[in-house]
Amino acid sequence: MANIRYGRLDASDAEVMRAAELAHADGFIRRLPSGYDTILAERGANLSEGQRQLVTIARAILADPAILILDEATSSVDTRTELALQQALQQLMAGRTSFVIAHRLSTIIHADRIVVIDQGRVVEQGTHAELLDRQGVYHRIYHSQYRGDQIPRLQASLTEFPLPRPSTPHETDPKIDITDEKHRPPSASSLSTRNHRSEAPMSTPEKQSTLERSAVFVSTLTSFMGPFMISSVNVALPAIQQDLGMNAIQLSWVATAYLLAMAVGLVPAGKIADIHGRKKIFSAGLLIYTAGSTIAGFAGSTAGFIALRVFQGLGAGMFVTTGMAILTSVFPPQKRGRAIGLYVAAVYVGLSVGPFLGGFLTEQLGWRSIFWVMLPLGAGSILVTHMFLKGEWKDERSHHLDIVGCLIYAVAILALVYGASLLPARTGGILASAGILGW
Repeated sequence: MANIRYGRLDASDAEVMRAAELAHADGFIRRLPSGYDTILAERGANLSEGQRQLVTIARAILADPAILILDEATSSVDTRTELALQQALQQLMAGRTSFVIAHRLSTIIHADRIVVIDQGRVVEQGTHAELLDRQGVYHRIYHSQYRGDQIPRLQASLTEFPLPRPSTPHETDPKIDITDEKHRPPSASSLSTRNHRSEAPMSTPEKQSTLERSAVFVSTLTSFMGPFMISSVNVALPAIQQDLGMNAIQLSWVATAYLLAMAVGLVPAGKIADIHGRKKIFSAGLLIYTAGSTIAGFAGSTAGFIALRVFQGLGAGMFVTTGMAILTSVFPPQKRGRAIGLYVAAVYVGLSVGPFLGGFLTEQLGWRSIFWVMLPLGAGSILVTHMFLKGEWKDERSHHLDIVGCLIYAVAILALVYGASLLPARTGGILASAGILGW
């Protein structure tokens, strides 16, 4: 009794018990040997960590302060107690300025403002719904803490606790929330304040499901397009050689130019995507690849055709390196295995059906039709990306592109591949060796 009354020394026994009830501490207190008259050991050693935390919250409820600071208020209680405790915290924070520091996001979902801190820097700000829509750090923390089937129950459990009308003069106080995942696995720390529900619509499971389906669709379709192009064009090489009048060396560059350009673009595109946004680079790569493929179908010269194959390869490198990254950003850890499995399966489907479909198209419609097929596939992917794949994903800490390193990487690959094509000539050996050293 005296321990809780320390929050307000003139409180009556009834007020102390009422505070304990609101904090959901009354039940375990009454089960103690002497109930509310139980003498606590030094530092509350005869109570569990969670019980000591409930007593502390009861003391804060009794004190009824104008400004409230809660530091990990629910960190040592079990999930069931945490959900029950939400009601007490909602009532405790109503009508007052409150700062809530918590790694369990259920404590801060209704905050007016959440400021996400990573590595000591503010990286995101907004309401719960706004931060989920941005698909950033907060989104990853949220879905790492709650499985897809838990999120509806979490939201339902919070809506079961109606907020009382503020009865103190602090109704217009500002509210701040801070989220920090610096020293923990995906989690959050937040500063919360006046407790009223945000009017912004909460992100729903249906919305997340649509996002996941869209991410799988565009990622797997693009992972199919690249390998399909490689294997189908190989079948069409004799027809391409005859139509454009290529010699054997020029013909070998039809495939080499594409693969080389893709290899050169992979690493820089991945880094740029981390800085400026993976969806932006993914969409740009799709646009470049689709345009290059369509125009290549009209090529009338060997040089022009090989140049367009380079254009294709650069676009493919941009969406290949970001497709997998988008999947891992959208899907929570427990769902990523299936999504990545579909992505990889599409690669082998493309390699498998490419020779058959490429041969069929070449026989029936000519080799140029293989490239024109990429137009509807690419356009459809771009459309789905911009209509349904909402949000952007990037690493806020990545702010510098190593241009010199990218150039060394590109020159090393070019020297290695071109040198290998000149072997056993001495020049080829020198270039290949230089490429290996640069790599």
